[in-house]
Amino acid sequence: MISKYVADTPEVARFDFIRGDTINDKTSKRINLVAEYLWNHGLGEHGTEELPTTFSDLTKNKKLQLVADHLENVINNLAKMQLTDSMQEVARTTAATEIEINY
Repeated sequence: MISKYVADTPEVARFDFIRGDTINDKTSKRINLVAEYLWNHGLGEHGTEELPTTFSDLTKNKKLQLVADHLENVINNLAKMQLTDSMQEVARTTAATEIEINY
């Protein structure tokens, strides 16, 4: 996977999933497997009981979007966890100082 920030836009990052040589590239097969895994675990729009949507009904772009949505969730959740960890460390240090000074 190639990752980089887009020139002149420091708030925009780009991830290109490219594997090996392009002649024997299995990227789309891997994306399809990931999309199927996510689909089988409840992600994506499955339709209704009367009119269900099956994995084979999804277009290649819908499968790719399913994977992209999941990657966005992973990035956001990990960022939140790191921020929480950092804030907890500050709170522990502040509390320890408070205990030493005032209690």
